[in-house]
Amino acid sequence: MSKYHAPRRGRSSPVLSALAAAALVAGTSPAQSATLVKDINTVPAGSAPSSSPSIARYVNTYADYRFVQMGGYTYFAATDTSGQELWRTDGTAAGTTQVADVNPGTGSSSPYYLTVVGSLLYFRANAVTSGYELWVTDGTKAGTRRVADIWAGSNSSSPSYLARCGNGVVFYAGDGTNGYEPWFSDGTATGTKMLVDVYPGSNSGYAYYCTSNFIGSKVFFRSFTPTSGYELWVTDGTSAGTFMVKDIYPGSGASSPTAFVPFRPTSVMFMATDTTTGTELWVSDGTAAGTTLVKDVYPGGVSGTYLNYAYKLGGVPTKLVFRGYDASNGYEWWVTDGTTSGTFLLADLNPGTAAGSYYFGCTSAGYGQVYLSCYSGSSYAIYVTDGTTAGTKAFATAVGTSYPYYLEEDGAGRVFFSGYNVGGSTGREPCVTDGTAAGTLDLDLYAGSSSGYGYYMTRMAKGTCMFYGLDPWTGYEPWISDGTKAGTRLIKDVYATPSPGTANDYVQYIVTMFDKVYFTANDGVNGYELWSSDGTAAGTKMVADIYPGNGGSYCYYKCRLGNAILFNADHPDNGYELWTSDGTAAGTKLLKDIYGNGGSNPTYLTRIGDKVFFSAYTWSAGTELWVSDGTAAGTRMVADIYPGNGNSYPGNFHELGGRAYFQAYDQTNGYELWTSDGTAAGTRLVKDIEPGVGSSSPGFFEELNGQAAFLRLDRRDGLRAVRDRRHRCRHQARQGHLPGLGLGLPA
Repeated sequence: MSKYHAPRRGRSSPVLSALAAAALVAGTSPAQSATLVKDINTVPAGSAPSSSPSIARYVNTYADYRFVQMGGYTYFAATDTSGQELWRTDGTAAGTTQVADVNPGTGSSSPYYLTVVGSLLYFRANAVTSGYELWVTDGTKAGTRRVADIWAGSNSSSPSYLARCGNGVVFYAGDGTNGYEPWFSDGTATGTKMLVDVYPGSNSGYAYYCTSNFIGSKVFFRSFTPTSGYELWVTDGTSAGTFMVKDIYPGSGASSPTAFVPFRPTSVMFMATDTTTGTELWVSDGTAAGTTLVKDVYPGGVSGTYLNYAYKLGGVPTKLVFRGYDASNGYEWWVTDGTTSGTFLLADLNPGTAAGSYYFGCTSAGYGQVYLSCYSGSSYAIYVTDGTTAGTKAFATAVGTSYPYYLEEDGAGRVFFSGYNVGGSTGREPCVTDGTAAGTLDLDLYAGSSSGYGYYMTRMAKGTCMFYGLDPWTGYEPWISDGTKAGTRLIKDVYATPSPGTANDYVQYIVTMFDKVYFTANDGVNGYELWSSDGTAAGTKMVADIYPGNGGSYCYYKCRLGNAILFNADHPDNGYELWTSDGTAAGTKLLKDIYGNGGSNPTYLTRIGDKVFFSAYTWSAGTELWVSDGTAAGTRMVADIYPGNGNSYPGNFHELGGRAYFQAYDQTNGYELWTSDGTAAGTRLVKDIEPGVGSSSPGFFEELNGQAAFLRLDRRDGLRAVRDRRHRCRHQARQGHLPGLGLGLPA
């Protein structure tokens, strides 16, 4: 069920119609002529500051400059008035939010080394009281926490090179006693420990360039001892399973392995130096016997392998395309299957012994192809290869006068990239091509000779890409495009100080109560707060400044209950908690502080009967099902569906027959369909649709003849396909037909 609540059918609302004309309801086209109700944000400013969205991770292996994605969101580091902090976006302005202000105030936590493990995102962040330490988040403010203060106090353990390993991460950190050594964490303080003191005492063995293999059971890294120098190490997340694999450069000399690329389920490819070949291509399965030189690309001690520019063919690849260098061809494309005979030059695109074709970026296309950009002697082009000489060919040649990079295939046969002087335009801009001159387009964020850039291209959904872009009004901010100029838009001006008369208030999250509408807006002074309007300028005003100053309470989820509105709001003393308002400042107050100053993050507020069902977090129970009758005493947890401090994440609430139907998770059944009447005894699993721990992930509920029609996750098509069918499902339900992926449930 949507969190937006429109007026009941058969009842007109002139207030809502007027506000819709002011773009309060996205996607609605009111029949009345459009009139602006009020210009809420008129605060002037000088130049446009930049949030400078960053991928916030170290790119050691192949040139994969993509944003990190988890659970339908893309995560990045961005700067606003609270400094550089962790943000996430679903590609909409409303869905683009700061995850948490780890370093409160204007200071920056500088999140880095973003690493996804299941439903958690690990990262390094700086807090004033503890320095740079290991943090973890589930994407919510309440679920963002420091894992452990490894170097106690305000000192920094500086966890670095995080890599997934089993149910946690491997990294290097310093504790003030043992130097900087390899560590493991499962996301808890007790499960965070040093693996091995590689270089005993206060010296540091480090654990550089940690890289997990595909199934996540091992992490390869480079570490140092005085007797062997920098050599190849491996760990399975235990002390016993952490050891040096092989002394590739015997003695105290260093082979300095680097640029690790996971290759096949249990192996890794990397660059290393031995006594005879220079820096060349190696492979290892984590054993000394299984660690071998693949090929001496440039024979005679000269380095011929550059895996910093490489990409794998396939999900668990059988081939790797990389940048090689030899005396005959210069820098060109090579391919390897992990054997000497299967490692060869793909194509000499710039014949002769000059600098070769160069090599500027690449991206995979499903499991069978790789797109690469290069200079082929007289022009810049994008090529495509399937890993064979015959299958290596030009894809697009009209790609400007300087190298295209940050390539990203969009799943629809097109490649997004950052290009220079494309199609007669000037400057470097985000571009897209379908391989033809007519289908190569400069999206031109910054008109004229200035550049809009288009860095960190990252596919969001099929046919769309998110990227870092620049325009003269908003600075460097996150953008998204469907490959057309009309469909290229700013996701959100994260760090906004717009000019007079053009400031955006971002009116959103609307709910009606009697003859007024309530919504969230930013006036440029108080941040995002609760507002109301009766459809006139004089009657449009902020209800209350819940978060004093320009911080903003960001009240997103709202619903009416009786003569009041219940909503979630952020406050410096309580964090995100449940609030209530009767439409006046005096009548706007905290309803209940569910989880102290940590914030319970109430979400999915949905009125069912005379109660409001929602999801909320506490330390002892995790994120579970709650209900409120509008009073503090009547606001309580209904049931701990996932016992202990595990999270059931209830959501997608829908009313049927006076009961709530919703999606929730437990350790036995995964995400399945549940129902509740607001009591623990009346809360139960309806059906384990996807038997066992697999999840059917029911959602998008619609009522049909007294039954609930909904979509479930199909293992063959995946969640994206289910989302694509959302509107078709609703249409079928309204026409009186249960959709193919639905299930009828009695009231």
